[in-house]
Amino acid sequence: MCTPKALARQLGVTPVIWKRHLVIVERFDWDSVTQALEGKIVEVQTASRSWDDFTARFSRLAAWEFEDYVDDE
Repeated sequence: MCTPKALARQLGVTPVIWKRHLVIVERFDWDSVTQALEGKIVEVQTASRSWDDFTARFSRLAAWEFEDYVDDE
C-alpha cells in the first residue's frame, strides 16, 4: 500500500519508480520514459549472464509476451 503523498515524496528523489509491471512517473513524456526504459534494459542486461537470465530478471519489472513461456523441447 502506498499513499499519493508517499509517491510524491519518492518522485521528488527519483524521476521514475519501478514496481512489478508498473512504471510510475510524475508527468508522462515519451522521451523521458523511453530513456528510463532503455537505461533499465541496459542495467538488467549488464547483470545478466544469458538471454534466459535476462528474461527472468526483466520479467520481474515488465509484463511481456514471454513471461510464462516454457520451452517444451
